[in-house]
Amino acid sequence: MGPLSRLRFDKISELYHNELFTVVPRSVDIRQGIFPDDQGMNKKSVILWDNVFSLITFPDDKYKIISVEIPHYIKYSRLHRLIGSTYTLPYISNKWKLEEVTSLPLYST
Repeated sequence: MGPLSRLRFDKISELYHNELFTVVPRSVDIRQGIFPDDQGMNKKSVILWDNVFSLITFPDDKYKIISVEIPHYIKYSRLHRLIGSTYTLPYISNKWKLEEVTSLPLYST
């Protein structure tokens, strides 16, 4: 297996494990869930990424990175690919596992 195929596998591994990442302004309380107005990027959808390293361009002082565990049934019914490594959902429920990412993982993709 060449280095490019490994890179591709690592990149989609988060989605394979039902984990995606999003960003919200620091002032947003994620205990209520995340809605498009909270994120402020799209009026109809919350935008998520399949790779936490895609989000390092968002300034830490203004945004926080959130890890979202997508339920299996949602992944195949409501999750839509936007472009590249980005996806959309109408909202992120507060019943799903949501955690603020305070440090980047030790692996790289």
